[in-house]
Amino acid sequence: KKLIQKVSVHESSQCNKNYYPGTPNRVEIVLQNGKTFSEKVIHPKGSYKNPMTDQEVEDKFKFSTSAYNNPNWNWNVDINSIVDGEYEECGKVNKDG
Repeated sequence: KKLIQKVSVHESSQCNKNYYPGTPNRVEIVLQNGKTFSEKVIHPKGSYKNPMTDQEVEDKFKFSTSAYNNPNWNWNVDINSIVDGEYEECGKVNKDG
């Protein structure tokens, strides 16, 4: 909570004008001593020009659902269904026992 209170978000006209075909983002960290670190990314991980691997998608899913994780659940997500657009078959949760 303390960290989030120190975070601020600012719109950048430079990033906005380069929004298409990329999704530019810039992060800047300013330390208490005034030293600054910054990084700009035009195609963030997960964009069509910088796609995630199947393992990264699985890891992100597990992390994002970890608050709901139940050791008795069997997560059955078929990545091929997502890619093929068969969304009705994606993300079924089968509870064992």
